[in-house]
This record gives sequence, C-alpha cells and structure tokens, in this order.
Amino acid sequence: MDITGELYALASDKDRAFIQKLLPGCTLQILGIKTPKLRVEAKKIIKQGLSEEFLSDRHICLEEYLIHAFILEQIKDYGECLRRVNAFLPCVNNWMVCDQLSPKAFFGKSELIVEIEKWLLSDHPFTVRFGLVMLKRHFLDENFDKSCLDLAASVKSDEYYVLMAKAWYFAEAAAKQYEAAVPYFARGRLDDFTHNMAIRKATESFRVSPPHKEQLKSLR
Repeated sequence: MDITGELYALASDKDRAFIQKLLPGCTLQILGIKTPKLRVEAKKIIKQGLSEEFLSDRHICLEEYLIHAFILEQIKDYGECLRRVNAFLPCVNNWMVCDQLSPKAFFGKSELIVEIEKWLLSDHPFTVRFGLVMLKRHFLDENFDKSCLDLAASVKSDEYYVLMAKAWYFAEAAAKQYEAAVPYFARGRLDDFTHNMAIRKATESFRVSPPHKEQLKSLR
C-alpha cells in the first residue's frame, strides 16, 4: 500500500487553503484532505495489517498525524490504547490532531480520570488540552462528579489553546450541569479569559436555557 502516494492523490488546493486558515502557525506540511477521507485511509491501513509500521514511521504532514490518531481510536484494549496515546501526545502540536483523537476504548472507563489528572499536570500544552477535552467528553454526563469542575478550574496556563479548551469545558458544564457549574462563574474562581469566554460560549449555545443565559450574562 503506497500510503504517501494515496495521500497526495487525495490532496486538494482548496482544502489545503481552508485548513491552513484553521491552523495559523502550523509548522507541519498540510496536504489538504478532508477528515472522512483520512478515516477511510486509517481503516485501510488497519485492514491490511500495516498499523504497526505506520505508527512507528516518522510523520511529516498533518494528515499523517491525523491518520495516526484515527488508528489509535480503533484500538479496543484500554491498556494498550492508553499506552499508545501517551506515546503519541508529546508529538501532538496543534489543536486539530488533539481534538480529533477520541479513542473508543476510553468510553465508559471511570478510571480514565486518573490519567486525565496526569495530563492536566503536563508541561506540554496540547497534552493539557487533551486532558481537558477528555474531561469534557467523558465526565460531564453519567460519570460527572463535582470534583471534575475543581480539576478543570485548577489548570493554570497562559497558553491560548489550553485556555480555550478550559473555557469550552466550562461552557459545556453550564449546558449539562448548570447548578454545579454556575458557582464557578459567580465566585470568580476562573481566570478572566476562561470566565469571559465560557460565558460567551454558553450564552451562544442553544442547549443553555434563556433564564440561565441571563444569569450568566449578569456574572460577566
């Protein structure tokens, strides 16, 4: 399977220009391939038994990192998937790869919170962002606990993409766990950027009720 050749054949100047606008400052080569096509390529690699070879290869372009993430998503064993994710996270240097990495093995695993706590303490900003994304994705519904809010609020960073993920988390918390989340806005427990951005995102969400939106606006 000529993976490189297939990727170049799928590339589009239009898609490249669009992705470049979404990732200003990205140092990776961007070919310009839509996500659904990359997921198909990942499944081909898995089906042909080439996963190990691909995961161990040095990646150059954004699309190779995304395929790497999509292969990891398909690993069924939780321990193996976690090991692979931890090996991959230090290589992640943009929000697109970070946010699209959503392993199926992580769903329903309450023990994932232990790993999230570690990720949130990392010196690598996109590992911290990944931790916040996983906290939002897996611990705002049936596995929710108020301590998760404390965990997110404890994240201290000056990194834009970390702060945006933190704001995104609290906006989602306002939509899904409003009574538990609103004290974090009222008591000034969040940094100014997170506070203001989370309120902005929450008040733009159709999942937050009008009365709750008005209350949040009053806490700006």
